[in-house]
Formats: sequence, structure tokens, C-alpha cells
Amino acid sequence: VGLVNADEGATVGGKQVNLGAQITGSIEKSAASGGKIDWKVMDEKEVKEEFGEGKLFGALVVPADFTSSTTALTGTAATGTPVRPTLTVLTNQSAGSMGSSLARAATTQAAESASLQVGKQLTAQSGTGQAKLPAAARVLLADPAAVTVEDGHPLHPHSGLGLTAFYYALVLVVCGMLSANVISGQTDHALGY
Repeated sequence: VGLVNADEGATVGGKQVNLGAQITGSIEKSAASGGKIDWKVMDEKEVKEEFGEGKLFGALVVPADFTSSTTALTGTAATGTPVRPTLTVLTNQSAGSMGSSLARAATTQAAESASLQVGKQLTAQSGTGQAKLPAAARVLLADPAAVTVEDGHPLHPHSGLGLTAFYYALVLVVCGMLSANVISGQTDHALGY
């Protein structure tokens, strides 16, 4: 499963912060997967290439504006409703539906736990200033990121949902079996059996 950190970071309180690097680092080191998932840190171009080659079952993408969107939730400016940052889970049905489904479940779980971890950090940092925040921002601080699931490598509409090769092989086996039965029956009849 690919891990993409496209986050550019932001300056908060005079310090450069990159929550995307923090999230991808914690997921990569996490023992929650039990070693059953091979997380590969890569960029978006590499993910597209490996999706096309069927080498990845899925990916988690941290967008470029993640840190700035997340830190905007802690701002006291009442210039509108805070926008919830997103973490994108990409699936790859062409690599196999079962592997893609398992990768989707694991990646979604990792993204949700990363969002909760960032929420705890933001809540701790805002401390007493949290009462000054707008109500929507306080609610979003506990679980700041929305997790969206998208198809990272869409299948062709006439591909039988990735099972065209299976259906073709099934037709060949049935045709071969029927042909063999007809030839065997005719041969037995011609020989008098």
C-alpha cells in the first residue's frame, strides 16, 4: 500500500509544521498493521505508475494543503465555517478485488486513527484557547480529517470489473470440454462402441 505525503506544511507560531510527514511516519512505524501490510512511501507519480502495473493494491494520499487546512481549524478568526481537511484513500481494482478491498479497509483504518492522533495533538495545543474557538472548529478538533475513498486506477467500462480474463478462460474451457465430448462420442460410434 502506498503512502503519499504531498503536504507542503505550514508555519505555526513561528515554527514550520508538516502534519503529513508526521502522519506518514506514524503509519509507517505503526505496529497496528501487525506487519501484514507493506507500506511504501512514494510520490503521486510513482503511485500512478504502480497502479497501472498492478503492483499496488491501494494508497493513502495526504494532500498539499493538509497542514494549512488543519491548523486553520485552531484559528480564532470567525471569517466563516472551517473547512475540514481530507485524507484520500485510493483503491486499485485492477490489482484484484480482494487485495484492493483489504487494502481499502486497512488504509481507511490507518487514516482514521491518524486523524484522531492529530486531533489529540491539536486539542492539547489549543488548551485554554479552545473556548475562544467557533463551535464548529471545536467539534472538528477532536477528529479533524475526513477520509474519502476514490478509485485510483479506474477500470475500463467493458472490462467485466477486472474479470474479463476469467470469463474468457471459462468460455474456452467449456467450449473445449463440449468439443471433446462430441468428438469422443462420434469416434466411439464410428468404431462401434
